[in-house]
This record gives sequence, structure tokens and C-alpha cells, in this order.
Amino acid sequence: MSVATQAEIYVIVITNILLLGMMLALSSGRRDGVLLWAMAFFWHAATFFILLLWPSNLPELGMLAATLTYSVGLACLAQGLGRFLAQVVSGWVLWLPCALILVTAPFIDEWPLLRVVWRGTILSAQTSFLLYFLVRHRHSASGVGKYYLAVGFGILIFFQIVRTVYAAISGLSGWPLLSLDMVQFFAQIEPRKLLSLSLVITLPSLIGISSLFIIKDRLRQDVEDIRIFMQKVLDAIPHQLCVIDTAGEITRINRAWSIFAAENGGRPDSIGLGANYLRVTLGANDPVGKGIQEVLDHRRDHFSAEYPCHTSRRQRWFLLQAAPLDDRRGRAVISHTEISAQKELERLQQQSLIMFRDVANLVPGILYKVRERGVGEGKPVFEFMSPRIGELGLDAQAICENADLLLSRVHPDDLREMVGSVERCSAAQIAWHMQLRLRHRDGAYRWYQGRATPERENNGSETVWYGYFQDIDEIKSSEESIRVLAHHDALTGLPNRILFNDRLIQAMAQARRNQHKLAVLFIDLDRFKPVNDRYGHDMGDSLLRKVAERLRGCLRDIDTPARIGGDEFVVLLNQVKDEADARTVADKAAAAMAEPFLVNETILTISSSIGISVFPDHGESVTELLTHADREMYRRKGRN
Repeated sequence: MSVATQAEIYVIVITNILLLGMMLALSSGRRDGVLLWAMAFFWHAATFFILLLWPSNLPELGMLAATLTYSVGLACLAQGLGRFLAQVVSGWVLWLPCALILVTAPFIDEWPLLRVVWRGTILSAQTSFLLYFLVRHRHSASGVGKYYLAVGFGILIFFQIVRTVYAAISGLSGWPLLSLDMVQFFAQIEPRKLLSLSLVITLPSLIGISSLFIIKDRLRQDVEDIRIFMQKVLDAIPHQLCVIDTAGEITRINRAWSIFAAENGGRPDSIGLGANYLRVTLGANDPVGKGIQEVLDHRRDHFSAEYPCHTSRRQRWFLLQAAPLDDRRGRAVISHTEISAQKELERLQQQSLIMFRDVANLVPGILYKVRERGVGEGKPVFEFMSPRIGELGLDAQAICENADLLLSRVHPDDLREMVGSVERCSAAQIAWHMQLRLRHRDGAYRWYQGRATPERENNGSETVWYGYFQDIDEIKSSEESIRVLAHHDALTGLPNRILFNDRLIQAMAQARRNQHKLAVLFIDLDRFKPVNDRYGHDMGDSLLRKVAERLRGCLRDIDTPARIGGDEFVVLLNQVKDEADARTVADKAAAAMAEPFLVNETILTISSSIGISVFPDHGESVTELLTHADREMYRRKGRN
């Protein structure tokens, strides 16, 4: 191989390597068309490296390798072109030439002329496909780079066809590539050296430069597409947006800003494109202008302010926000968001809160509002507590800051039940109600009725409870008085017939389970009627109260005395051994009744007749036991 030929190869290799480096520098990703073009120039450089370094004793194998790498480079060039033009290129079209060259190699290596014509035709067809594909989809690429590339492909196809025809006519051996033997055809023309070298350098450079033109045009188109896309994105945002430079001049706006500018007192020129936004804010001394200037100077990362923009027809409020756009050019983005509805809602909420407080002061109870957030988001918080919480010695604001203060006022015996019932109602989202004792500011516990109703808010993520505590201590006292009156004798305070019968039934059930006995005493006072007749009913009532006191003194705590009418009393004796045991208690009671009574400074003397019945010996029901005891009492009265 001559020195001139080696020089040509070095020039081609260096040219392709330079183009390879330029393509890699411009590539932006694995699926980028530029990267495929870089691969194409790599394979083209490899082609000539093979030619330069392949052993001279294996020329056929070297020509096969060089032809394959050149074909692979054309395939990469075609696939990269398809990605640039956003067109799909069939894989079999790209790689079929490589397969044909490889498969037919064993059959045509013995005929050099056939080898040159066959491989030259394949490479010419492959290059022609590139030219056809580019022309067909020329409208998909912008700029003039596609025309330069088409010219380069055309010249390359021309020389490949000339080389193939020349080889077929002259019987020249070799391989159909742009250089070496092919330029020998042109080397016959003077000045041959200049023409040969120009062909070697010009064609790869022309194709590479054309590729760079296409890349440049594509990048310009991409930038324009991005600009249009970003503008459409900005126009789709409902908030008013603009971009200002370091001097405050508006350089970009969206559609909402344009509408806002047109509606802002008919002064779109004052806040439209090219206007100085800082002047609108009344200068650097204005808080808004000062805040925006600090953002432009990168002294703060964000600035926001609420401002009114009222018209004669309605009141409007806006939220202005400013943030730095980038550090290189010192620009900032300004946004305006209308918050009129939010302001109106805040006004209504404040008005409702004031009205709620006024109502709370009139309602006889402690009104409250509790917000219960989701699981794991902290304890419930009182958002409102009426001033009447002062009844418990607490401050409404302190309760809103620390809900545990209210729990400290709950009676220890009611605290666990209260917490449990609240948790159950919260889990089931049902109304809560409970009667509990709360410590009053005077230190005494009073009964309160607590109620609350849940309502879901924030798409069900939070629960708000509206409730109240009402003082029912007097009601509870009245209920207890009514209960006592219903089951106790109003004169003596002893249980009446209803309560006595109930306790007797319970005692009989327990006696059956434990297999023990109980007794019933039926007591009738003797000589009581003369006291009433002589001293009056008031004296008689006082005497009955004295009798009740003495009767209690004769009994154990587990026994129950009762007054069932006039001067008749009954006693329930629990856990007696037999009738003799009951008789001992009866004798003790009779002796106590026989002792004189001092009533209103008057000594009165009476006696009593007592009948006894034993369970289960004399009966197993209330009626049977009372009847037997009554009968025994009358029998003894006759003796008295």
C-alpha cells in the first residue's frame, strides 16, 4: 500500500473520528438519533482502520470485514435519520444488506469481479434507500440541512455506481468504497493528487456537516416546540402568571394574566408584556414592591401578600406570590390567585363564630366544638368552648390549647367510662351521650349531661363533634328524691311495701342458692289508737317516727324494716337458723316497743304484737310468708 493511499486512509479516519466526537457531544440520550449517527461514523472509521491494518495475505477476509462495517454504518445512519424525522424504519430494511453480504461471502470470494459488482450494488442500494427515505419524509425536517445531506447521499451514490461499473468494465479487483481503488479512476485526470484528496476529504465532511445542519435545525425546532408547549401549559393554568426580569419588566405572561390585565381597570398596557411591574407596586418603598425586589436580588426565596382589587360592582381579593425563576438571569415569576371566595368564607366563619358565641352565652350549658383528625395525627382539639366553662373553674382559651384540662375535672369513677364511650361512639360515628360528674369551681362534684353529634369534614378524613354539657345536679337530686319517695315511707323514712317486697324476693332467691333460711316479722302496735285519739295525729306521727328509730336499733345491717300501713311494720331477717333465732329478735323488738317513749315532753307507753314466718318452712312466696306472719301476729294479739 502506497504512502499516498495510507495518507488518504488517515485523513478519512481522522475525519470520521472528529465527526464521531461532535455527534457524541451533541447526543442527549441512548435513544437519540445523534447517538446513532455517532455510531455510523464509528463504523465508517472502523472500515478504513480494517483496510489499513488488515494483513495483506488475507485480502478477501479484510474486504469482507470492511464492507460489513461500512454497511453497518449506513444502517445506523438510516436508523438515526428515522428518529430525527420521527418516522419508523423497518428493521429488516436496515439489516438485510448486512445479512446478504455475510451470507453470500463464501460463494463469491472466488470471483473478484462478481464480488465487486455484488457488494457495490448492495451498498449503492443501501445508500439509495437513505436518499429515498430522506426525500420522502423531507417535510418532517426543518431547515436546509436535509438538502445538504441529500446532495451528499447523491454524490456518494454516484461514485459508488461509477466505481462498480468501472470495476465491471475493467475487471478491476477490490471493494466498492469511496477511496483507494475507486479514486484511481479519477487519478487519471490532472491534477490527480488534488482531485483524489478532495474526494477523500469532501464526501465524509459533506455528509457530517449536513448531519450537523439537520441537528441544528432539529434543536431549533425542539426549542420552538418547547416554547409553544410551555406557553400552552401556562395558558392552561387558571392563576395569573408572569415572568419579570431584574429590572421588573414583564417578559412573559399567560392567558389568565392577559384577561386579568384587561379587566384591571382597562389598563392592560400597565401590566402587560413590556410593562414594568415594579412601577405598578408604587415603588420600592411599597411593601409589595420591596418584597418582589428582594426576590429578584435573591435575598429571599419567596414572597406573598394579600391585596384588595375592588370594583364598583364587587369586592375582590387576590394573593400575590413571587419566587426566583433561575439564578443565571435573575428573573422571577409572579402569580396572582383570586381568593375572594376564601375571604368571603372567612368573613362568614367569623360572623358565625361571633353569633355562636352570643348564643352560647345565652344557652344554659357549656357548648363546645371538637375536631378529631385521622389516626396517628394527634389528640382531638377543642376549636370552640363557650365561656360557661368557667363554672368548672377553667378558661375557654386554655381548654382549646390543652384538652386534657377538661379530663382533669371528670370524677375518677366516671373517667374510664367516659373515655371508653367516646372511643366507641367515635369508631361507630354515632352520637355520644352520658351522665357524669364534673368538679365545680367550688370543689364539689356536680352531675352533668354530656351530648355530642359527629359530622364528617375534609372528604371524611376528619370528624367534628358539636356538643354541650348541661348541669343536671338539681334534676339528679329530684330524681333521687322521687325514687326515695316511691320506695320509702314518707313519715318514718323506712322502706315501704314495694321496696320491702322487692328485697324479700331477692333474699328468697339468695336463700335458695345458699340453702339457708330467712324470717319475716309482722309487727302491730297495741294501744296506738288511743294516743291518736287523745293527743292528735301529730303526736301519733311523732310516735311512729320514734318507733322506727327503736326498730332499726334492734336489727342488723343486713335486715330490712318497713312500714306497710298505719301502725303496722314488717321486718326481713336474713340468714336465720330457725324460728327460735327469729323469736329472739322478735322478743328484743317487743321489749324495745314496751319501753316508754318521750314525745314532745309527753311520756307514752305502748306495746306490740309480733308474728313470725320462716322461709321456706311457712311459705316460698311473699304472700305466703306475710299471710302466715299476719296470722301469727293476730294470735299473739289475742293473748296480749
